[in-house]
Formats: sequence, structure tokens, C-alpha cells
Amino acid sequence: LIFHKDIGKDLFIPPHNYSSKNATKSVLYASVHPEAEDGFEELCDAVDRLAMNDTGLEVARTADLGANSSEGGGPFLGPGLRVGFQGLLHVEVFRQRLLDEFGIEAVVTPPKVPYHVTELPSKHNNLKEAETKIVEDLEDWPVYGTKFKVEEPMTEVRIMAPVEYAGQVMELITKKRGINLTTKPIDE
Repeated sequence: LIFHKDIGKDLFIPPHNYSSKNATKSVLYASVHPEAEDGFEELCDAVDRLAMNDTGLEVARTADLGANSSEGGGPFLGPGLRVGFQGLLHVEVFRQRLLDEFGIEAVVTPPKVPYHVTELPSKHNNLKEAETKIVEDLEDWPVYGTKFKVEEPMTEVRIMAPVEYAGQVMELITKKRGINLTTKPIDE
């Protein structure tokens, strides 16, 4: 964390040089379905156009996964898209752009975060070696009594804020499970 007394009251997050591989990595996923029963192709076209200038979107059709798939929407939501986002604000901006630019009302499911779950060999399972899978739904979580290790997405951030807000910013980061907190005044 870098605090500066003359920045003003706004938080400033400076751009960070990421490789192109990491720049578009999604951290959460949501299913997007058209409100209109016959609007799937129109939704696909609109999302494809949005994805042309929003490199943070990862888009995959879930209609091909089968009608009984929870990702595919099943009998309730019908065919849809699985869209990866870089955060909750990104989801809201995406939804608003669909409405403003294309006039499409879409059902966007609550975003899910993928966890890497490694099941470890134990007397309760027949595993000879550890097995890792990506889990987004509770129904895919290991059963009670299974030994496992969970890895969740994390990010490295740099926050610049006025010195008088240092305590509040540090408190917020700590509440959100932030680790390795360091502060550095830019100039006094």
C-alpha cells in the first residue's frame, strides 16, 4: 500500500503491467440467458460484439452442454452463455451495456468463483494419488470425511490513498482477508 497526503479523497489504483495471458483471466463466472424465449441467437450476437472490445470477457455457449446441465440452464432458463468476468463491477457493467447498447434484457445468474480442490488419498476413498478438480457448485464439493486441500483465486493489489485514510484502508483490507500488508509513504 502506498499512501500519499496530496492525492485527494479518491482511491487511486495505478495500472500494473501484466502479461497478456494474465490480463484477461476471469476470476468469476455467471450464466447469461435471454429473457425472451427466442432471444438466444440475438444474445449471442450481442455478447460477441461486446467481447470484441472487452478482452476481460470469456464466453462459452452452454446450450451445447445438454438440457439437464446446471450450467446450461436446464428446463428453467433454457440455453445460455457461460461468461467469465474480472469482478462484480465487471458483471454489472456488462449487464448494463447489454441493455443500453443492444436493448437486451438478460437473466444473469449470481457469479460463481472457481476453487481448485485437491482430494487427498485416505481410507475413505480409493485414490492412490491426489486428484485436483475445479469446483464452482456446492454439489461438487468433496463429501464429509474426505481429506482435501482448497486453493482460491487471489490477487496482488497496490492501493494509493491519502495518509489520513491509511487506518481505514488497512482495516478494510484486513477484514477482506488481505495478507502481507505493507505501507510506504511516497513523500511527506
